[in-house]
Amino acid sequence: MKRAGLQRRKSLLGALLLVVSTLTVINQPVASAFSVGSSPCVQTVDSTAGVSVFQEGNYCYVAFKSTRTYAWTPPTGVTSINLLIVGGGGGGGARHAGGGGAGGLINLTAQTISSSNISIAVGGGGAGGPATSSGDAGSEGSNGGNSQVAGGGITTQIAYGGGGGAWAATSGSGASSGGGGCCGQQLGAAVAGQGNVGGAGYTITNSLWAGGGGGGFGAVGAAATSAGAGSGGIGGDIAWITSTAQSALNVGHFVDSKVYFAGGGGGSSTSGTAGSGGKGGGGAGVANTSAGTAGSANTGGGGGGGGMNGSGASKGGDGGSGVVVIRYIWDVTAPVITGPNSATGATSTKSIAEGATAVHTFAANETVIWSISGTDSSFFSITSGGVLTISVRNFESPQDSGGDNTYVVAIGATDSVNLVSTQTLTVTITNVNEAPIISGPSGGETYTVSIAENSSSIATFTGSDVDAGTTFSWSLSGTDAGDFSIVSGTGALSFSVSPDFEAPTDFDNNNIYTFVVTVSDGALVDTQTVTITVTGVNETSILGDPTTSGTLYKGVATSVSVSLNAAGKVRFFVGGKRIANCLSVPTLGSGSNYTATCNWKPAVQGRQILSASFTPTSNTFTSATSSKVTVLIVKRSGTRS
Repeated sequence: MKRAGLQRRKSLLGALLLVVSTLTVINQPVASAFSVGSSPCVQTVDSTAGVSVFQEGNYCYVAFKSTRTYAWTPPTGVTSINLLIVGGGGGGGARHAGGGGAGGLINLTAQTISSSNISIAVGGGGAGGPATSSGDAGSEGSNGGNSQVAGGGITTQIAYGGGGGAWAATSGSGASSGGGGCCGQQLGAAVAGQGNVGGAGYTITNSLWAGGGGGGFGAVGAAATSAGAGSGGIGGDIAWITSTAQSALNVGHFVDSKVYFAGGGGGSSTSGTAGSGGKGGGGAGVANTSAGTAGSANTGGGGGGGGMNGSGASKGGDGGSGVVVIRYIWDVTAPVITGPNSATGATSTKSIAEGATAVHTFAANETVIWSISGTDSSFFSITSGGVLTISVRNFESPQDSGGDNTYVVAIGATDSVNLVSTQTLTVTITNVNEAPIISGPSGGETYTVSIAENSSSIATFTGSDVDAGTTFSWSLSGTDAGDFSIVSGTGALSFSVSPDFEAPTDFDNNNIYTFVVTVSDGALVDTQTVTITVTGVNETSILGDPTTSGTLYKGVATSVSVSLNAAGKVRFFVGGKRIANCLSVPTLGSGSNYTATCNWKPAVQGRQILSASFTPTSNTFTSATSSKVTVLIVKRSGTRS
């Protein structure tokens, strides 16, 4: 008992001296500065010994691994870090002894720092219980050293060393306490939040014993049983340290796809199974005469318990050294957006014509994810390549929030570490001269109408134009344009000469007139193909009185003629009786000017009454009868012709 009490006092005194020593070193000024690592992860430290630097994507990792105190100057612009502090693991006990407790673990994410130097102390692993050659002898493992970080705006953080594994005394107290020894001794205490207690030892028989496992950050050490020694408690997995970084920095223990630290050491046994080390660098105990397995360096794992060597003891495994790991984002500068006119500031402007959709292709000085937001962003879209487009805009019908054809959108660029830049773009829609449109008397590409003959006025054409203040001018072209006229300033369309159904003047002479009406705003035009069909109307036939020429002689042939306004056939009469050879005389002429002539040889002399009747070819004309005309037939003076 005296020996056990003395050893506990020595352990507590040693831990106190280590804390005081660490604090004293941290407050010393930095004597010199060295650079380690390559761009963009160059570090400034007072010693490069045991310092590893690794870049992965936008992250820089720095690992401090030697058992000493460092001064680290944060890189310019770095204001936040992830910080892992692991104390040294406790050494395993010798001779069917307990495994060492894991070093304490402190995991800080998004820790705010200043630009001041940060002092970093790394605790060493505790020594395993020493070997003995004879006698009923063994020994306890030593506690691991504390790791500490202070300064640079960080409240002092101490990750305590793990407790040593027991042989015949109470196991060491620490962040995690060591495993219990051979004979049911008490277990040391663990630091809340940094670890767990070790497992108790076990007496199998009067001559066979087994030690408990050292406590780990994630779980208590397993107690020894009749089947053998207890295993070390599992450590803690650190999600922000990737397997690639773990390998490059040579820290931690990668197992089951995770990176662990601070696993407890396994206990040793003189019978049955040995205790395995906990995930996180814990050393395994033994069940033979071998020395215990050391905890892995730079993990804070506890050492494994040593075996029994004859009547003596094989050495306990040393505790794994502690470690301090820092990760920060090296890219602390938001992306620079280049907008229209090479603008790189907070705002930019662009003018595009109405109807256009392409706005601008934005660029950045690094790989970014583009986004849009703001007042009028619903009218825009942007691709992953920064190509900004706008839906078709109409100058005459603005839909922007201000109703003035200026559309405002915020262009966002987010880099791989979520740094964001924004450029507010104002897009001005400019007017474009747009073609006029023929809107009346009918819209569309064609206009068809029927007009009765003898009419001249047709219609007044009208136009529309979205451009304010447009003056229209009208013109005609095409096959039958010569038969029409249009007033340039008003669009009033008419026949140049009133049409006559019976005398068509269109190109095909079929009373269907085709031509093109054009409206112009002085630069652009619209056209409409017009088809006008002239229809006939019911007209009164005009049959003139029969006429003759010269003196009429009995028995001498003469011509009797009538004039008409339509085509058809004429029947001639004398004294009310039909003239035999003039029963159906066809008219000659065109349009509304026709004649018919009867070759008549008077049979008697004296006064005779001539008349005619008319039957029109077209049913749009009426039949007609001429007036009666009296003529004088005289006796011929010569021989009969």
